[in-house]
Amino acid sequence: MDEMTMLRQAGTLLDPPTAGPPVALRRRVLEELEAATPAHPVPTLQLVGGTGRGRRPGRDRSDRHRFGSKVVIAAGIAAVTAGALAIVPTLGDEPAASAEAVEILEAAAAKAAQETPWDPGPDQFVYSRGVQRASSEGAGPDGEYVTAMVTQTLESWKSVDARHPGLVRGVTEPYQDPWDPEGGPWESALEPCDGTWKACGDIPAFPPGMPTDGDAGAMLAFLRDTVEPYEETEGLPADRPDQAVFDEIVRLLENGGMPPEIEAGLLSAVAKIPGVTGAGELTDVAGRTGVGVGLTSARGARTDLIIDPRTNEVLGTRSDHPGAAEPSGWALLGSGVVDVVGDTP
Repeated sequence: MDEMTMLRQAGTLLDPPTAGPPVALRRRVLEELEAATPAHPVPTLQLVGGTGRGRRPGRDRSDRHRFGSKVVIAAGIAAVTAGALAIVPTLGDEPAASAEAVEILEAAAAKAAQETPWDPGPDQFVYSRGVQRASSEGAGPDGEYVTAMVTQTLESWKSVDARHPGLVRGVTEPYQDPWDPEGGPWESALEPCDGTWKACGDIPAFPPGMPTDGDAGAMLAFLRDTVEPYEETEGLPADRPDQAVFDEIVRLLENGGMPPEIEAGLLSAVAKIPGVTGAGELTDVAGRTGVGVGLTSARGARTDLIIDPRTNEVLGTRSDHPGAAEPSGWALLGSGVVDVVGDTP
């Protein structure tokens, strides 16, 4: 691997799209570029510390955002049918989550809540392993602006308190990435920071102070207070009220490795977000089939959590964007907590 490729890797991981310049500024620049063209650019999912290839990914307003009810035992997801699309009471002008979505999410939350509770130590690391299929875009090797769909297998070790060096390892499939046509393995460090969520971007495994009682209302209130809403842009549709909150919950669930009471709270919180609906059967990038529950942004981009109807576990995510040739996605293959970077659960 040449020096420029290594520098691009380090740039993406140490200064990911959720760090560096303010979120509002990055979005405003991209949206102004979009307004000048008839088609939407293909956005990128930035997962588990980055793509490792150093491009600044395109972002739609429905993409990842930086952070900053008691669980109800529901019937298994397998019993949910396509006909269960009734809408529950509304919140203002925004339809509440559909009955189908609520049932799926509460079943998944109940499953998470049944797991043995644990409290990760500040000097431990959250391990995550998965497959990412995402768009990368930027100035190509010949100077032309290019967009490419790239598949990578990723492993990450994120410090619980962000004060300990972490690591991301990846393997890029060959002949997909214009910046590294041969593909192959790579790795980049996750440098420690001061431990605060907003200063560290997504390097801490999860935000400090998250509710741990599994209560959906408490979790949603915490997220609404912590997550910075997307800035509105004149001439473009206004975001849904909880779009940024939904996007952050998806990012956290993608990474995995959270205490079960936090995961249960996050899943139950999604069930309280207005506009969340079921999407029927979906397949993740690892080829596993589940049922989708997600939110469509004001600009038409949709992101779904994919949940296994037999086990009620989160398998991964899928994102469909206007103008994109194919969906992006993430498949979570394993996660847990370890004491040393490089170890696996």
